[in-house]
Amino acid sequence: MNPAKRQTLPIGIDCFRELRRRGDYYVDKTLFIKEIIENNDKAALITRPRRFGKTLNMTMLRDFFDITQDSRAIFEGLAIMDTEYAGQINSKPVIYLTLKNCRGNSAQDLCGMLAAAMRDEYQKYAALFKDSDGELAKKAIENYEKIKAEPLLSEMRTYISDLIKAAYEFYKIPPILLIDEYEQPILSAYEYGFR
Repeated sequence: MNPAKRQTLPIGIDCFRELRRRGDYYVDKTLFIKEIIENNDKAALITRPRRFGKTLNMTMLRDFFDITQDSRAIFEGLAIMDTEYAGQINSKPVIYLTLKNCRGNSAQDLCGMLAAAMRDEYQKYAALFKDSDGELAKKAIENYEKIKAEPLLSEMRTYISDLIKAAYEFYKIPPILLIDEYEQPILSAYEYGFR
């Protein structure tokens, strides 16, 4: 085996696309996508112990379904591509929100961290929505501008649902919402005693 092409263990890598591009060792868990599709759940809570690969699985779901990407190369040779669901690759709008950095010792700090977490997803869709005539898309652009400025916690309560509605209006396909590390803001609020 050529040492330059030796596979490595992906220690600290929790992004599916990065892991596949690097060519690291990967235990094929893509049939989890098939399970998600076949369960046809409206909502699913996935709990596993720490360091079990939850974020890697979430980014795998994101990369498989996300209509704004072309993920065929990173799924090439994996089990999901040998199923009847292979044609669903990059077929749905996906909103991926990771709250892993949403820590703060006050509600205002936490609000800023939540805004930063939402900014990336809003930025992705704002670029698509900017030429749209849809009312919900225009509202999403307004929200994006507020998020870039200094959002109020009271306004942020509707930002995710507004983005979901705008993505549905734009694509005419129900979006998938993935929330990773959802418990982090709750733990932070509990630790510092604010609501």
